[in-house]
Amino acid sequence: MQIRLGYELIYECQQFTPMILTLNVHYTRASDLVRPDYLITDPPVPVKMYRDGFGNWCSRIVAPPGRSRLTTDALINDLSALGLWRVISRTSAMHYRSSGAPLRVIAQELEVDAVVEGAVFRDGDRVRITARLIDAATEQGLRSWNFERELKDILHLQRELASAIAAQLKGKLAPEAQARLSPGNEVDPETHLLYLQGRFYWNERTPASLDEAIRHFERALKKDPNHAPSHVGLAETYQLLSAQGIGVRPPGETFPLTKQAAMRALALDDSLAGAHAALGYTALLWDWDWETSEREFKRALDLNPGYANARFWYAAALASRGRFDAGREQARTALQFDPVSPILRAGLAWMHHLAGEYDAVIDVCRGALELNPRFPILHHRIALAYGLKGLHREAIEHHRRAVDTSGGSPDMIAHLAFGLAAGGEADEASRTLRMLDERRKTHYVSAFSMAVAHLGLGDRDAALGWLEKAVQEHSWYLPFAGVEPILNPLRTDPRFVRLLQQTGLAATAAARPRLAPSITP
Repeated sequence: MQIRLGYELIYECQQFTPMILTLNVHYTRASDLVRPDYLITDPPVPVKMYRDGFGNWCSRIVAPPGRSRLTTDALINDLSALGLWRVISRTSAMHYRSSGAPLRVIAQELEVDAVVEGAVFRDGDRVRITARLIDAATEQGLRSWNFERELKDILHLQRELASAIAAQLKGKLAPEAQARLSPGNEVDPETHLLYLQGRFYWNERTPASLDEAIRHFERALKKDPNHAPSHVGLAETYQLLSAQGIGVRPPGETFPLTKQAAMRALALDDSLAGAHAALGYTALLWDWDWETSEREFKRALDLNPGYANARFWYAAALASRGRFDAGREQARTALQFDPVSPILRAGLAWMHHLAGEYDAVIDVCRGALELNPRFPILHHRIALAYGLKGLHREAIEHHRRAVDTSGGSPDMIAHLAFGLAAGGEADEASRTLRMLDERRKTHYVSAFSMAVAHLGLGDRDAALGWLEKAVQEHSWYLPFAGVEPILNPLRTDPRFVRLLQQTGLAATAAARPRLAPSITP
């Protein structure tokens, strides 16, 4: 069952009136929203979102003189009827595996009420699972289970365990969860093992590990060409090979392979959220088709509301169109399912960056770097925020760390050149650019990255020339050019406007409510 919720509030103000509004659903229920509870103001005014000390989402506005109308119209799943829960992702759960922290502390940090712990044992073609459900508040065991099956029945066993836990919690699996856990057929043990090994390497997210992931997914498909999850794994691996911070293959090579693998997966099983998300990702970054992108991301989230990566990329799609409030909300919701994920925290920082909220970027990245001090994208995000605030020494320090922790990513080198130039280190910036030119002779370097480096050194003609090449190659980051603050010095240039028109971003840039401060070379 779903519940419609909303309000209409009308205020008559004699003068400009600051307001703090607590009108959103509680953060613990945000992931259950089918239609978001966005605050709509008439007349339109800027809305700043923040979370107070009690976890409530609050909105800060300044109402103009006269009549102001505040509304929302949202739709939320009724948990009592559907038995839905927020399940923390494996990434965040495994973060605590060797932490030694008390269970109660872990539960508080993850904001959960119960914890499942267990172990898997394999003996030849047999597999045994032991699991225990624990009340986080009392640390008392609520129930334990022992299952033993043949390895070919592992997916049936997965569903059986999930259903048992759901029953103990006096609920039931949601229909989409039942669909995800219904294997239909037995799985070949070796195929499944190759798939899991591919996922292990995929999670490492380095150029070498992604190549290894592809090899394992392809080996799985050689054994079973109709193993749909392996097709999804291939799609999600190819899409990372051109991504910022990795970027080892040109988009023209990786995106067609992403689309092909995703389409093959959906031909086998249309209920695979990962395949729909991969199509949304491709539509956004390769096809520049925002309607298809949004539709595919929404379909992925309908199938799996807790799919944090899909929610993160949906946030990016929204922000690329200038819908910053909606993008931030989706990024925050993604973090509820994977609270300590460094890439999702960097994603939230990115949403703040695109909206010009640099203090918020710094706050998010500082907290995330305490947990993941060697995660390059976090250093990259905080470096840009410091630079855009004019704190160039701090910016350069984090740009250098981004280069170091990424193993010399061309994207990070390009932004180091940008930061050095903005900080008055023109000679070193020029040397860094020459190093990037040398790299291009043997490795793929994004045309967008080259544009950033030249823009930092004040060569706008060269920057625009490289942006034109970025259009031709469909550079990974180009769909965000309409809202990217570091490109603000180019916004009034007719050549840049024409470039945005080629990608369909001109309307977004023109409708941008405000231009964030920028680094001016």
